[in-house]
Amino acid sequence: MFSGLKAKDQSYELVDNPANLGPDIELSAPGPSDPDDMSTTSIVLERINAAADQTGAEDFRTRNAEFLDSDREYINNLYGKQRVVPRKYLIWTVAVFAVLWAMSLFAYLSGPLNHDDFKPTNGTSVKPGAHLKGLKPYTMSDYLVGALFPYGSSYDFVPPQGHLDTNDDEGLHSMLLRNSIVVRKVANDTFELILLEDRFVLHNGVLYYLSTVAPLYDLSKMILGSSKIPMWRHSSNAKYFLMDIASKKVTPIQYQKEGDPREISFAKWSSLGKYISFVQDNNIYIMDATTGEVTPVTSDGTLNIINGKPDWVYEEEVLAQESALWWSPDDTTLTFLKTNDTNVPIYDLDYYIRAGQYPEHLPLKYPKPGYSNPIVSVLNYDLASGKSSAVSAPDLGEDFVVYSVQWIDAQHLMLKQTDRTSSTMMVRVYDAATHQTTTTRTFDGVEKRTWTEKAEPVLLVPRHNVTGYVDLVIVDDFPHLAYFPNATATQPVMLTSGKWEVPENAFAYDSTTQLVYFKSPKNGVMELKIASVNVTGDASQSVVYVTPDEGHYSASASHGGRFLHAKNEGPDVPHEYVMDTLLHASLKEAKALPSRTDLLPRMKEFALPTKNYYEVELDETMSDGSPVTLSVMEILPPNFDASKKYPLLASYYAGPGSKNLFKKFEYGFNEAVSSSMDAVVLYIEPRGTGAKGYEFRRFAYDRIGHYEPRDITTVAQKWIAKGFIDVSKTACWGWSYGGFTTLKVLEYDGGRTFKYGMAVAPVTDWRFYDSIYTERYMHLPIDNQVGYLDVSVVKNMTGFANVTRFLVMHGTADDNVHLQNTMVLLDKFDTAGLDNYDMHVFPDSNHSIYFHNGQKMVWERLTHWLTQAFGGKFETF
Repeated sequence: MFSGLKAKDQSYELVDNPANLGPDIELSAPGPSDPDDMSTTSIVLERINAAADQTGAEDFRTRNAEFLDSDREYINNLYGKQRVVPRKYLIWTVAVFAVLWAMSLFAYLSGPLNHDDFKPTNGTSVKPGAHLKGLKPYTMSDYLVGALFPYGSSYDFVPPQGHLDTNDDEGLHSMLLRNSIVVRKVANDTFELILLEDRFVLHNGVLYYLSTVAPLYDLSKMILGSSKIPMWRHSSNAKYFLMDIASKKVTPIQYQKEGDPREISFAKWSSLGKYISFVQDNNIYIMDATTGEVTPVTSDGTLNIINGKPDWVYEEEVLAQESALWWSPDDTTLTFLKTNDTNVPIYDLDYYIRAGQYPEHLPLKYPKPGYSNPIVSVLNYDLASGKSSAVSAPDLGEDFVVYSVQWIDAQHLMLKQTDRTSSTMMVRVYDAATHQTTTTRTFDGVEKRTWTEKAEPVLLVPRHNVTGYVDLVIVDDFPHLAYFPNATATQPVMLTSGKWEVPENAFAYDSTTQLVYFKSPKNGVMELKIASVNVTGDASQSVVYVTPDEGHYSASASHGGRFLHAKNEGPDVPHEYVMDTLLHASLKEAKALPSRTDLLPRMKEFALPTKNYYEVELDETMSDGSPVTLSVMEILPPNFDASKKYPLLASYYAGPGSKNLFKKFEYGFNEAVSSSMDAVVLYIEPRGTGAKGYEFRRFAYDRIGHYEPRDITTVAQKWIAKGFIDVSKTACWGWSYGGFTTLKVLEYDGGRTFKYGMAVAPVTDWRFYDSIYTERYMHLPIDNQVGYLDVSVVKNMTGFANVTRFLVMHGTADDNVHLQNTMVLLDKFDTAGLDNYDMHVFPDSNHSIYFHNGQKMVWERLTHWLTQAFGGKFETF
């Protein structure tokens, strides 16, 4: 849900800097590894993208969003000027201050907070007078230019043509090096092959600027993409070419043989690299990579019949990718999704700025709760016969949802399908030899009072000439790793167990050691480590952690499972490693990669806040009698003094099953607020969020918007009880689901705890959001009228009337959370006679809000508005 979707007319800007990129190299926004070579534009791109985790707008970007340092005057006024004090008074003052400080510290530490096992990040809160010693506050300007962004490497490895054994894995990866596109091998430091000298391709006298590159593993050919025009979150249109690397011959990838290159949806290699599949005008085509011959697979594509790619709701809520086709491992079969949107209602997106005298209307097929969903079918196209046949549908209703399609081996195709409310999931296996489909397992969410999440790909495990797989299964309300020895196995070997959650499926398999690698929360849910476990399930082979105890880690792996690219993402300055599983047992032995060496010196320029992490106990208990705990990050301002009073900002995303709070090295909007506004900031994950098992998620079941405001308010009250919060300067804010949560907090709290609030692109009535996301948690409106009409809708205007002031912002072309949500809310405000709010509409901006300087404006408005609130400007408004 709620991603920053990309504007249709957005163009990417390339920068001249070295960057490692993946097999399908996105040349549009490379991740620089050397900050000295970076343009300001590239820094801004990376910083804005990093902000998504904190705001809930998951993929918003900007181009020229540089802030003026408008907060300095406010900060200077806070601290005032130094005065010369007689020495005898100074001694008494210091003594009294020391006693008061010790008493305040004791009161603070003895409060009802349970400390998680953590190491606070570096900050200056224990250095009184830091500003007066010349350190500057960290502001939004610093955030947007990437002053403290830890640029690193990207090791997205080139996929092999067929199975790649661990012993044969050389870690082949692509990268953009200055203007050249090159490939290198982790196993061979001396290997480097230049695929292209620059980022242009010449065809029929026309130079095309490249946006994507996808080389074959044998480095004989590559797919080139140019003139990429983003559509929604994952999808785009572009002109694609097939290049022979040796001869540099270029051929357009399109159905028409003559004429200029045409825009198509995407181009994708087959498993063995013999063919290229692509979608043009909602039809699927296959190009022979050797002869260049193009064969149509479908011919019925229209605006309502979509072949091989998802429609809007499937792209956003189900598949989370631009394609909906899957090659068999032997290149004999192309499986694809056919989507029928004929009965899906239309929501018209209006565009005012790009239009002429009349606005443009873009009809968007967008299903809402209770209305018609897309009707989908899975088909197999046999290349030998040139015919397609449908895989039998599950007994889950006509509008079932296809969450996952994956070939386990050349004979078996696995499908994960649910009913339209994502309550019951069937895992079904199609046998290409018999054309029969069997159900291997079923998950009953109705019985367990929970839902089915988006399905991740299973990890293939070839052993003893049979391909099995590792998948996540729920055991006693916690997702754990399970090994299925073959495609049709119904009973797995459990690899992990206990009252803790494996956050996502395993990402690598080493065939030499039979180890699978995965992320595991060893020291609490806010720190993930990299761990391994043997697929044999031998009791003597327990989970082994390959990362040190300190820090939060992410990781990816080469396709043969030999090389792990692990990133220590915090809480201290990040660093990266490449680990060879054939040689190393842990990251302590692995190769360290270059990191941004200027981070520590740059950090010393700023008066930075300090972060502390807690599990805060509530008065309620779980089924086993243990207390309900909420993950909370506390950000204390520089020069923090527990005897003083500080403004408070509560931040969150809070969506069902989401997990955004980790001990990362991050200096974004919340940190800038703490440093530049001398404020305490809390990031809170209330009940219903992820990482703590399905009993914790279940609090959101059928009643999203109920527990979130109660938990956020409770946590804020615990901090207010500490005595260092100015109760007249308390605010909450969020974007997307976080914006909805802000409105529910203000509605529930009624100004008792929070005096101010900021909501960006909020849902206000869940009947207005898309069906697949909403019904996953809320079911059909007819079956949950109390949830839709009473619990999860913003409707109590009395609470808003008692708030000092609040801010609402929305883009008019938001395809994700429609402007309709805010318009209906404004009508309720008018009906109730409310005028204690501010409104900012961004013309033609989508959910990300960046059209025509929108990104700069949204952050500038948030910052300026909050500065006014904390400065008391609205108290007599």
